[in-house]
Amino acid sequence: MDTLQAAPFKKGDKAHIISPSAGLMPFVKQRVQRAKANLEKLGYQVVIGKSAASNLGYVSAKIDERIEDIHTAFKDKSCSLILCSIGGNHSNQLLSNLNYKLIKDNPKAFCGYSDITVLHLAFLAKTGLQTFYGPTFLNQFGEYPEVLPYTLDHFKRVVMQRQGTGVLKSGEKYTDEILDWFTNEDAKRPRKLVRNKGLETWKQGKTEGWCLPFTIPSINHILNTPYMPSRKQAVLFIDIPEGGSMHEGLSISDFDSWFSDLGNSGIFKQTAGIVIGRAYKYSEEMVVELQKIVSERTLSYEFPVIYGIDMGHTDPMTTLPYNAKVVIDTYANNLITLE
Repeated sequence: MDTLQAAPFKKGDKAHIISPSAGLMPFVKQRVQRAKANLEKLGYQVVIGKSAASNLGYVSAKIDERIEDIHTAFKDKSCSLILCSIGGNHSNQLLSNLNYKLIKDNPKAFCGYSDITVLHLAFLAKTGLQTFYGPTFLNQFGEYPEVLPYTLDHFKRVVMQRQGTGVLKSGEKYTDEILDWFTNEDAKRPRKLVRNKGLETWKQGKTEGWCLPFTIPSINHILNTPYMPSRKQAVLFIDIPEGGSMHEGLSISDFDSWFSDLGNSGIFKQTAGIVIGRAYKYSEEMVVELQKIVSERTLSYEFPVIYGIDMGHTDPMTTLPYNAKVVIDTYANNLITLE
């Protein structure tokens, strides 16, 4: 698959902040301030999209307003980064109204995770643009008292400097603790970090492919639609999010249902490997159940399966470039390499 790449960062470039799905910025001004300051430290000029700081219930703004912010950001010749403020569940509302020729003619580094999956996949399918499954404005750049070093290092190397990810090594510690943003609890102390157990091999193997990160069930919105890119020889990087609230993980039952959708879509028949991110708010017992389900649903396939990378809904997080070459070798020390 041909890849369209944006130019690397130059000091003074603009970073446009957009909210293509949920709109929380009006309620967490302390995180907005921290995130803006952190991006400015990196050398960006921060531009908040016209509707990015709005709220219209479960979305930030009307469809045409969210579309306008995206188009404005891609048109801006002095912009090198389009950063999503947060995820949500309604980016799929935008797909049929986006100007993909405009996006293709004005490539930018586009970054976000969770529901932003939908836009990443559509951009890749329609334009070939390499985007980045990585930090968001409010979540990671708004972290108190500062962006976690592992997260920041990966973002700088992969998005700003385009050096590539290299060998994926786990951070020493991680967190999935939630401190209430809306009562400013998140600014009273840093979140507690606990020891990271590192990667687990769930199925042995050696393979090469290309990087296809996504949140389950966000990918399920566009399976087998014109907005889904080719799956041939893809290495699936699967992010498992929260469940009914931020205080619980996605239920095993729901994961099983969404994961079965992937199997029914035929994606596993073309898959080169599966890498699963550390599941949000999962106990050790839930991880055992998760492994059973993944093993059962992929029993007839030969690709390797690895669990526990730093991606998505737990922190810190790796920044994953779409369509980057991936090498997996569970028989060697360097389990996963992205080039």
